[in-house]
Amino acid sequence: MDKAILLLLLMANLINSANLVAKEVRENEIQTNSYMENPDFNYSVKQKIVNLKGDYSFLNNNSQYVVSNVIVSVKDKDSSTFITSLDAKYSKNLNLIEFLNSVSLKTDKNTNSFLINSEFLQYNLSDSTLYTNQKVKTIFNEVLLESDGLKLITDSRGINAVFDKSSVQISNLQSLDKGYADKIILSSDDNILILEGKASFNQEDMIIKSDLIHYDYLEKKIIKSINSQIQNQI
Repeated sequence: MDKAILLLLLMANLINSANLVAKEVRENEIQTNSYMENPDFNYSVKQKIVNLKGDYSFLNNNSQYVVSNVIVSVKDKDSSTFITSLDAKYSKNLNLIEFLNSVSLKTDKNTNSFLINSEFLQYNLSDSTLYTNQKVKTIFNEVLLESDGLKLITDSRGINAVFDKSSVQISNLQSLDKGYADKIILSSDDNILILEGKASFNQEDMIIKSDLIHYDYLEKKIIKSINSQIQNQI
């Protein structure tokens, strides 16, 4: 009886060992097949031409290509975008790229341009949406915004963006117009910055505190405010 039990235990150990070896072989085959040096992806998404390059890439368990030292260019009929980062995760089926660590983006669209710097940036190629929930610095033409998050959409009309808990600076002749709000909305279609929630704006030695401020960044003047208090700087 004891010999029979020992034989069964031995067979079970042999089967488990064989399964472990088979699993390791499969994992090694997957890593070997998915690992690439100098990857170069080229594809099109809704009239966009996308090129993604890096030092190397591999396929992770979520079917994402993890790319090191990535360089991405995206072009369509009226805009071009160039993005670099130390790392990126590319989901081909979702048309989604997540850029990680030292992310830098530059876009030129018609007469507008913007720069974005952050440690994380998600780019949805299907709807041209950029998103981050981390600190981000954005330069749009002559407008500088520093915020705790960003959602930006580009379409045929222009650029629309929402900045969370953001400060803003605009060059105005020999001075700087400065503002802050819980949320700042930028619309390139009508050249407006909308400051919402605990909004404040400093222009020409005058501080305006308001629930809502509309600012024309081309004319460089406030065109609307609600529940405002005005203070003159000494």
